[in-house]
Amino acid sequence: MINYADTIIHGASFFPGLDLPEDYDYMALKDSRILSMGKGQCWKEYRKPDTQVLEFTKEQLVVPGFHDSHLHLLMSALNYHYVDLFNVRSEEEAAASVAKFAEDHPDDDWIIGLNWYHIDWDRKELPTKKSLDAYLPDRPVFLINTEVHGAWVNSKALEVCGIDDSTPDPESGEIVRDENGEATGYLNETAMGLGAVVALTFDIAKEKELVSLALERYASFGVTSIQDLRPELGYDLGQYETYYQMAQEDKLKVRIHSAANLMDPMDEVIAQREKYNGDLFQIALLKQYMDGVPTTHTAMSLEPYVDAPDLKVEPLGDIEKMKKQIERAHRNGLSVKVHCCGDGAVHQTLDLYENVIEKYGQTAS
Repeated sequence: MINYADTIIHGASFFPGLDLPEDYDYMALKDSRILSMGKGQCWKEYRKPDTQVLEFTKEQLVVPGFHDSHLHLLMSALNYHYVDLFNVRSEEEAAASVAKFAEDHPDDDWIIGLNWYHIDWDRKELPTKKSLDAYLPDRPVFLINTEVHGAWVNSKALEVCGIDDSTPDPESGEIVRDENGEATGYLNETAMGLGAVVALTFDIAKEKELVSLALERYASFGVTSIQDLRPELGYDLGQYETYYQMAQEDKLKVRIHSAANLMDPMDEVIAQREKYNGDLFQIALLKQYMDGVPTTHTAMSLEPYVDAPDLKVEPLGDIEKMKKQIERAHRNGLSVKVHCCGDGAVHQTLDLYENVIEKYGQTAS
């Protein structure tokens, strides 16, 4: 009995994978799985009256779907609506671009921007709230740098977020201040979270809108699945319920393997994993940060920084708690990703992994 195909792709060039034949003429699919690949006219054996036949040419290539193993989904999605500062070359040019975006979007509660990088500016200095205040004194502004390890904000944003000159620095973060102790408008590492929990908190409807824009873009490049690393510095970005509802509504064009926060109570993580465990969306791993980035001297290096030889960089989190959480994750079959930028952070993290393997053995995965 012939197993008929739902769809047949005919005439294209095919790349099934390394060390596999590539001289195929067709691919027959059933229930979204490959039924057969072959040459010549054999494809006609799998055709029935309602089979969809897609005709291609040898100049068109069919490849397996791509999997992006490190992506911040909602953070990425912000790029498709808010102001992109990647190409600006000065603080003033960035502030003017933000002001133009604000003028064009009068109904946005927050003016959000991304991808500024003072290292690429003519003056390689961190920006301050003053340049933003000159254009936007009455609307809160939250601008995320390219590294996503710092945010530049105006005075209104500091006010809305309850940050003033007396606000203490969070653990592993810094509210940068001038020589008089006044907050300059730059929030470093986990201090970003003090603003992000307000500026980047969206309702489910808005998250769906943003995520849809991003997934449309990913799918256009052949990305079929992603690992979404939700935990950011001092906050988690993206609601599980958003992805779950989109999956239920058949609006996910890409499979999402989402990361929970390594430092969350493990019982809660396991309960969430059981609840959100579908084909298109599931909680599949845990994530946290060991260090920051070299440009702001927060990456943990084995050797001193050349321009800051006396600086001692500490881990961004509680190492003992991280150690215990990795052990709990390992025992519950959850993989763990840890952000490491400096070689010192890599050593520290490998020690934690080695500890858990020595205690409980290597997992099958």
